[in-house]
Amino acid sequence: MVDRKKYSNPLFILVNNNTGSAAEALAFSMQQQKRAQIIGKRSAGAAHMNSWYVINDCLFVSISTGAPTIPGTEISWERIGIIPDFEVDEGKEIEFIRSNFK
Repeated sequence: MVDRKKYSNPLFILVNNNTGSAAEALAFSMQQQKRAQIIGKRSAGAAHMNSWYVINDCLFVSISTGAPTIPGTEISWERIGIIPDFEVDEGKEIEFIRSNFK
């Protein structure tokens, strides 16, 4: 409902080089809007949406057919990945959050 108070507690999203596609889209959008802090290692950088096309019975090709960006900008995470607000070694993210955000 529109009249409800928006969530105002801290929100942390954990990413690493295995984070890609839609998971990156959510993390990137929340980071850009200053709604979440990104913790971990740089993500995979898989922003572009691909479509598969048949060449013949044995050959298919994948071509990028979409490139998401933040509206009004050309900012994207393709090939760059999401750069965490806090770079933390894998497996240490929760410990980092507990130690630094009480």
